[in-house]
Amino acid sequence: MPAPHPALSSPLSWHTKSWAMLRSWTARRELGQDPRRTPRMTGSIKLCSILGIPLRLHFSWFLILALITFSLARLLSDLYPSWSSPERWAVALVASSILFASVIAHELSHSLVAIRYGIPVKGITLFIFGGVAQISREATKPGIELLIALAGPLCSMMLGLLFLALSIAVETLNVHLEVIMGWLFIMNIALGVFNLIPGFPLDGGRVFRAAVWAISGNYARATRIATVGGQVTAVAFVAVGVSIMFLGHNPVQGLWLGFVGWFLFQATSSSFKQFRQHQALQNFVARDMISTNCMEVSPDVSIRDLMEGGALRKNMPCLVITADGRLTGLLYPTDMKRIPKGSREATKAEQVMVSLDMMKGIAPEEGSNLVLEALDRDGLGMVPVVDGKEMIGVIVRDHLPWLIRTRTGLNV
Repeated sequence: MPAPHPALSSPLSWHTKSWAMLRSWTARRELGQDPRRTPRMTGSIKLCSILGIPLRLHFSWFLILALITFSLARLLSDLYPSWSSPERWAVALVASSILFASVIAHELSHSLVAIRYGIPVKGITLFIFGGVAQISREATKPGIELLIALAGPLCSMMLGLLFLALSIAVETLNVHLEVIMGWLFIMNIALGVFNLIPGFPLDGGRVFRAAVWAISGNYARATRIATVGGQVTAVAFVAVGVSIMFLGHNPVQGLWLGFVGWFLFQATSSSFKQFRQHQALQNFVARDMISTNCMEVSPDVSIRDLMEGGALRKNMPCLVITADGRLTGLLYPTDMKRIPKGSREATKAEQVMVSLDMMKGIAPEEGSNLVLEALDRDGLGMVPVVDGKEMIGVIVRDHLPWLIRTRTGLNV
């Protein structure tokens, strides 16, 4: 199923730890398309494409860039008191920017290995925890999972060694470059090591799952074991963070570690929930997964009447149906909300709906794997089921837990 391979690169969580290392290092001297059709993390913008892979920036990335730049500039003021303020800020900004280029390289490594084995990649997003490669589905063999998971940390460590060599090369030429390269050496090595922590869904957790999978031959069992490992790791992060907050001398770092642990726990739980859904639906086809409680509306009904009639309460698309019973399009709640209040009376459903010829539907007999990929493809969590040229229904992701409970008795 669609699985955002969270090869989470978390710069700030190990940024503070690198300060002492940096002091040691420098002691020898005085760091046109419809936006709804683009799969992306909410609040992100597309920056460019690298080798055909979209690169996006989430708004939270600007916060972490500013925070790391500020932290490094403050550190440099202690290490190099003779430097002017513009010097410190320039070095800090350049170093932080290159660090995030390194994070992109880390995620790109995951993506290229996945593509090499026929697994599509929807994009790479930089956000407050670093980066995430949005790999569309899980690997089918433990060896492939292992290679995809290891690609990022190995890339980071190789970059770290490259920056070490560059730092040595420029040591006698330019102190600013030496400091930047030295800091990037430390941070990239730390990035590689951090991601090898066996906390699923971090890279190390995926390496651990691949190993258990290879030994046991049981993917489901390996995922359950890796999930427990991820949750234990997350709780350990929170415990260490709380200890630092109340017993240490850096409450901000403790708070951040606790937040990282909480985020990791949520990511682990979400990944396992997706896995359980996938397992429960593995014998279903698209026809079995059609939502049955979508509202059917006429093409000429006004948006105001729909909204006042409770069309938004279910948070599901309306099925736009003609007088002769043909299903011609889907009307999404988000599209209705975009219509200005003063225009809702004059705006008809057919003017706002996404028509059948604009949609990428799925055939009724397609398996659940393809259905789940299609649900994630547009970022809408909904996909029409199309038989020939006729749309026979719609599948809604939020409806799947109810479907699984009623059809299998499982609570996912």
